[in-house]
Amino acid sequence: MPGDGEKLQREAKGKTGNVEDADEHAGHGADQDQVHHRGSGADDCLQHIAQRHALARELSHGEQRYLEIGIALATDPDFLLLDEPTAGMSRSEADHAVALIRRVTAGKTLVMVEHDMSVVFDLADVVTVLVYGQVIASGPPAEIRASRAVQDAYLGAPAEIA
Repeated sequence: MPGDGEKLQREAKGKTGNVEDADEHAGHGADQDQVHHRGSGADDCLQHIAQRHALARELSHGEQRYLEIGIALATDPDFLLLDEPTAGMSRSEADHAVALIRRVTAGKTLVMVEHDMSVVFDLADVVTVLVYGQVIASGPPAEIRASRAVQDAYLGAPAEIA
């Protein structure tokens, strides 16, 4: 049987739940001190959504992403998996989302699938790069950025000076 967090995630993906549902879930079964401590990451995400009564399908794309992350954080997980959290966002929206993700995942393990390398390099402590399912490099962002194999596969080889 699915838990409350999974139910809210399905509602957000199906765009039938609203922000108040997620906000209420952040405090489900806890006293107010626990809610403040436990739900702070979720609350941080949800406060960026102006339309508290709106259904998820009525929110902007960026607000839907904040809702999804807020719902994922509502159960105070130690581990968070995000799939392209900034997909479809403008550069300024993505920059704001990266700052928010950094803040709300402090002290948590974050695993992220992301194709925007600036987001990856900004958030990750360790980057693992795959090509056709095979690991070609794994290490700190600076090491990955300097890797010739990664540059050839994803970043574009540096231009040669004539």
